[in-house]
Amino acid sequence: MNSEYIGAAIERMTKHLTDKGYKAAGKIAIKNVHGAPELAMPTKAGPFEILSWATRNTVDMEGEVVLPEGADTSYFSKNRTLFVDHEYDIMKAVGKMRNMKMTPQGWLLRGALVNNPENPYRNQVQSLAEAGNIGMSIGFEVLDASAPTAEERKAYPNARGIIRAWKLLEVSYTAMPMNQDCQSDMVPMTQSEPAKAMRRVVIL
Repeated sequence: MNSEYIGAAIERMTKHLTDKGYKAAGKIAIKNVHGAPELAMPTKAGPFEILSWATRNTVDMEGEVVLPEGADTSYFSKNRTLFVDHEYDIMKAVGKMRNMKMTPQGWLLRGALVNNPENPYRNQVQSLAEAGNIGMSIGFEVLDASAPTAEERKAYPNARGIIRAWKLLEVSYTAMPMNQDCQSDMVPMTQSEPAKAMRRVVIL
């Protein structure tokens, strides 16, 4: 993937998010997912980490399913930058991907926020994560998509399309999910784990 192609892809994603919200346009699609926090673990040092679903293999609000096994992560595995709401200016680059793992349910991503307490976007991501109200969204190029087969219709009721192959371009933190099966809930902090002690949030 050359730099001109990446630049064009980013321009298309940014424009459609600004002008049309989360409606897919052209070959670029934006999918948003997140889940409720299940575990918060304090550590004494290190960056604030968030472990969450980058994608899920369930029907989203556009009636599509992004198959985990169809991902080409070669570009994102080298870039690894995590943004806020698919905006690509330098202040919205708030984290780095530590690792990603494909599961039958989707892709799990462990990200670490940058050590910059003066960045309000980075701080808001951490605050929302601590409150159980953050999600992730992927920006990707659709390589192969078609209507569901008869077997897939049974597995994914109400699905209108299956994205079978896709190239992952970027991942963003977001508070607005598209996948209705991945709604987050506000979970209050316990006294044993005050906000200042939080260093890792697991969102599954």
